[in-house]
Amino acid sequence: MSAAALRTRLVAMVPLGRASFARTGAARRVGGFRFRLYSDEWDELGEFETVVPNWSTGDEFTTGDGRRFRIVGIVGVPDDVGIYNALWKVESVSDIHRLRRTGRD
Repeated sequence: MSAAALRTRLVAMVPLGRASFARTGAARRVGGFRFRLYSDEWDELGEFETVVPNWSTGDEFTTGDGRRFRIVGIVGVPDDVGIYNALWKVESVSDIHRLRRTGRD
């Protein structure tokens, strides 16, 4: 998928509920689900793998390297495209807490 096509898909994000996420298909890899992470500025932040299939906007998670994020948008990926179950737009939970402590919320 080209960067422009990906950006178009991410801009058109529609939050999916837990039940809706199941429609994006089965895990693409045996043993779990794989999600690609993007910031609000469209920077790639890596990926997240888990055995938990049900995720919603507002859910928080910690990556293997200890970074903590909150999901702010989910884009399902068709079964025949790529290796990810969905693309997630996320915000750093540690950044949110830091801003609240300094009164910049």
